[in-house]
Amino acid sequence: MTTILPTLTDRDFFDPQWHLKRQILSHDGDVELVVGQLDPVHLVVSSGVLSDASTVWKAMFSVRFREGQALQQHRSRQDGRTSTLSSPDALRIALPDDHQSGMLFIGRALHAPAEAEKILPSYKTLEAIVSLCDKYDFGSALREATSVWLRAFMAEVGKPGRERLLLLAYLLGNDWAFAEFSRLTVERTLGSLKQLAAFDTDERLPLQIYEQMEALRHCLAMNLDSAIHHILKHLALMKVHGSYEESVCIGLRITACYNELYSIGFWPSDSKPEIPKMLAKLEKFTEPVRPNKCAKRRPPTQCAGCQSDFKYEITQAVARMLDSADGLCLKCVQGTKDCPEHLDGAHSTSTRTVTRSVGRTSAHSISA
Repeated sequence: MTTILPTLTDRDFFDPQWHLKRQILSHDGDVELVVGQLDPVHLVVSSGVLSDASTVWKAMFSVRFREGQALQQHRSRQDGRTSTLSSPDALRIALPDDHQSGMLFIGRALHAPAEAEKILPSYKTLEAIVSLCDKYDFGSALREATSVWLRAFMAEVGKPGRERLLLLAYLLGNDWAFAEFSRLTVERTLGSLKQLAAFDTDERLPLQIYEQMEALRHCLAMNLDSAIHHILKHLALMKVHGSYEESVCIGLRITACYNELYSIGFWPSDSKPEIPKMLAKLEKFTEPVRPNKCAKRRPPTQCAGCQSDFKYEITQAVARMLDSADGLCLKCVQGTKDCPEHLDGAHSTSTRTVTRSVGRTSAHSISA
């Protein structure tokens, strides 16, 4: 019967039509993993691929362990046979406690890396994959595959039920995902960021991470506030270069904008700002009426106050601030002494961030 792989809409459910069938992940496979207890999944894999990807499996297949001794005996029995897979006594290793879908995704990614992007795991399976990577030390071998899988969840960072995504990126040791997920967590989370520690039941994330993200959030809020002030101050400078009517026009527009920002609650700033609330308030900003006092001049002119589009300028300023926002540097969070971007030797005492350019992590900066 033809093997049916999980679909994008049903990624955690094994259809009974193929659930009990042997999944051949390697045609040169010499090991059959029996995953799960009830209705186990049979995965035919290569011991060599597993050994290359995992120090745990490499040790397991050595002669010091029962599995390694059994594998050598199995190979000796297979000498002269044309196909390991056709043998009814193919070496089986039971993994009753491992997640079936997680092991399938890991096996596919190890034996056919190009296939990793074709089928994406669900959130539940992703958690299982991270747990298995931690258990069997698959993290380094699966770096490219896990980057693809984590990228698929960028839109879900900060949403209810997805509070552990930052932890998953940390456990996988994925620099890019950790920087991006910490940035998105700062931008999208309501309330104290320390509340996320409740979802780290094993306390794997260093507690200072939450304080560092709070510092990033405060910095981003100040930058947003400063960007709005800068727009209005830039217009105010134009008053000195225009006619009396134009100066009046600009002054009225600036006053109306200030009033609008106060009326929507953007100002005065909160002592503990939350980025989603700030962005929601700015969405309510309504373009003030243009006074057109400059039109009294003959011929009528269009002054800077009347030509300006505050709604558009604010939208662009917000987009620039969010695009240049910072995420945490994983190496510094982990206390890596040889972090190539931060060589001052004080990794554990300051918040180091990864500064983004459009669409990618580009450089590092240090913020107090």
